[in-house]
This record gives sequence, C-alpha cells and structure tokens, in this order.
Amino acid sequence: MKKKAFTLIELVIAVSIASILFSLEIRVLAREIRSFSRNLQCTVNYSSINEGINFIHKVLHGKSDIQVQDNTIKVVDNKKNKIKTIKLEKGVLKIEYEDVNYHSGKKTFNTICKDVKNFNVYKNAKVLFVKIQDITGKECSRFIPLEN
Repeated sequence: MKKKAFTLIELVIAVSIASILFSLEIRVLAREIRSFSRNLQCTVNYSSINEGINFIHKVLHGKSDIQVQDNTIKVVDNKKNKIKTIKLEKGVLKIEYEDVNYHSGKKTFNTICKDVKNFNVYKNAKVLFVKIQDITGKECSRFIPLEN
C-alpha cells in the first residue's frame, strides 16, 4: 500500500522549521525598521537645519546693519524700526521680532529649527559664516555674503 499523505511527525517537523525561519525573519525585519527610523530622523533633522540656514540667508539678504555677538545675529532695520534676533535657546533656534515703535517690550518669535546642539556664527567684513549642529552631531554650514 502506497502513502499519499504526510504523517503527523513530518507535518510537525515542517511547521517547526518554518516557525524558526519565520522568527529569524521577524528579528531581521524589526532591526531594519529601527535602522530606517533612525536614518529617517537624521535626514529630517539635517533637512530642517539646511532649511534653517536658507531662512537665515533670506532674513539677512539686503540688510546692512547686522551685528554678531555671542553666536547671536541681530538685524536692525532702521526703515521699519524693527529688530530681528536669531539665537539658540534650549535646543531651539529662534528668530525674535521686536518692534521699536512699541515701548511695552513685547517680542514675538518663530522657531527656525529644533533639536539643535550648537549654533555658531562668525562675521567678517563681507561674509557671515553660519554653522548649525543637530543633536546627532551632523553639521550644516554656509558662508553668507553680506551687502555693505
């Protein structure tokens, strides 16, 4: 008499081998998902910092009264009586807007980028060097030409 079906022992062995392979694949998949998530966060942080430098360049474009002190950029617009200050506070790079016409001292601010570890600014006669480092250690830097 010929066998046409699997025995119970053959099925148990096949299922156990399949479950071992499946558990190994799940571990590899979980590790790859964690790696992808970390890389995605690094890419998002770097992109945010790059856009922050582009924003700073846009704010400084065409301005002549730019002061740099203690890694803080101060832009004074005498025509509009406004002062813009770019600085790092508690890991957040901010721009503060101050209207000189109002004497209440009220300032408003916008966030340029978050998760910033260091913000360095150096000013030469015609060039401003800006370097931003995120919490993972990636840096983005740029030379911004100044108009005199």
